[in-house]
Amino acid sequence: MDCRKYILTLLLCVAALLASAQTGGYQSADSASLSLYVAGDWKQLVTTGQQMVADGTDFPALRQRMGFAYFILGNYTAAINEYEQVLKHDSYNQTARYYTYLSYKYLNNDLFAARQESYLDSAAYQHVKHGRFSLVSAALESSFKMPGNDNRGNAFYTRLGLSSRITNRLQLDQSVFYFNQAIYRGFGNFRVKHPDRQAEYFAGLNYAATNRLTLIGAYHYLNTHYQTTTYHSNVFLAGLSYSGIYYNIQGDINIGRIINEDITQYNTKLTLYPLGNLNLYFSERVAYLNGQNSNNFVFKQTAGYKVAKKVWLETSATFGELNNYIEADGLYIYNAVDNTKLKLTQTVYYQLINNAMLQLNYTYEKKKDVFRAVNYNQHSITAGILWKF
Repeated sequence: MDCRKYILTLLLCVAALLASAQTGGYQSADSASLSLYVAGDWKQLVTTGQQMVADGTDFPALRQRMGFAYFILGNYTAAINEYEQVLKHDSYNQTARYYTYLSYKYLNNDLFAARQESYLDSAAYQHVKHGRFSLVSAALESSFKMPGNDNRGNAFYTRLGLSSRITNRLQLDQSVFYFNQAIYRGFGNFRVKHPDRQAEYFAGLNYAATNRLTLIGAYHYLNTHYQTTTYHSNVFLAGLSYSGIYYNIQGDINIGRIINEDITQYNTKLTLYPLGNLNLYFSERVAYLNGQNSNNFVFKQTAGYKVAKKVWLETSATFGELNNYIEADGLYIYNAVDNTKLKLTQTVYYQLINNAMLQLNYTYEKKKDVFRAVNYNQHSITAGILWKF
C-alpha cells in the first residue's frame, strides 16, 4: 500500500512538471511570436513559427500570426494553409476568413474566394459581400490567323464569355464563339471556294465541394457549316481538381461526337506555384485522345512569370496531333479542317486597372494540309480583355 502511494505521488509530480513545462513553452512561444508580429519581422516570424510547430508548440494565435506574415510576404497558398489551421478551432474567425478570401482573390480563384464570403459578417465586410447571384467576370477575345498555304484563307475567331455566381460554392461560365475561314480546292486550272463557318456555345460548372476539392462539369456545342453540309457536335466533360499548398492537380474526361466522329479524351494536369502566388508557375498537361481516326497522346508545358509591376508573361508548347483536341476544361476544341502538329504560344497580360486585364497572344502552329501531303506554318494574333465585377 505504501509503495502505491509513493508511485502515485511520483506520477503526480511528473505530470505537474510536464504541465508546467508545456505552459512555459506556450508562454515563451506566444511572447516570441507576438514580439515578431508587432515588430513586423515577417520572415523571422515565419522561420520561428515553423520551428515552434516542428517542436510541438502549436496554437491558433501562432498560426494566425504566421498566416498574416505569409500574406504580407505574398505567399498566398501558405497563408491559406495557416488560416485553415485557425479555422479548425474557430470556423467563424472573421480575420482568418477575410485573409483567406483575399488570398484566393490574389490567386485568381474566384470560386474559393466566394466560399469564404458566406462566413463573413455582412455588416463588417460590406465591400466584399456580393450575395449569391452575381456576375463574376466578362471576357472578350478576337483572333486573326494567317496560314502559309495558298489554299487556305485567313481565319477569324471571336469569343464572348461571361462568368456568374449561382451560389457561394457554384460558378457558371458561359461563352459563345464564331469562327470563319475559306478553304480552296483545286481542280485543274480552277479553284473552288468552300466556306468553313462555325458557331459554338460553352457552359461550364465549378462546384467547391470542400476547402480543397472542386467538381468540374462542362458542355460544348458546335454548329459547323462546311461546303454544303451542316454538322452538329456535342462534347461533355466531368472532372475533379484538388488544390494543395504549392500545387494543383486535376483529372477529367471528355466524351462526345465531333463532325460524325466519336471522341473520348482523358486529361491529367499538374500546376506548381513555387512562390505561393502567380509571380511564377509551371503546368504540365497530358491528354490521351481516343477517336475513330486517331489514338495519340498530347503534351502541353506552360510557364508563367511576372516581369513587371503590372505585366505577366506566359509561354507554352503543345506537342502532338491536335485532331479534335479539347483544351481548357472543354472551353476550346481544335477541330479545324487541317490538323495542328505543333503549337507554340506567347501571351502577355497587362493589368490595366484593378478590374481590367488586357491580353495579347501570339501563336505559331505547324499544320498539315488534309488534302495534300504538305505541311505549312500558321501565325495567329489574339487580343482580349477580361473585366472583373
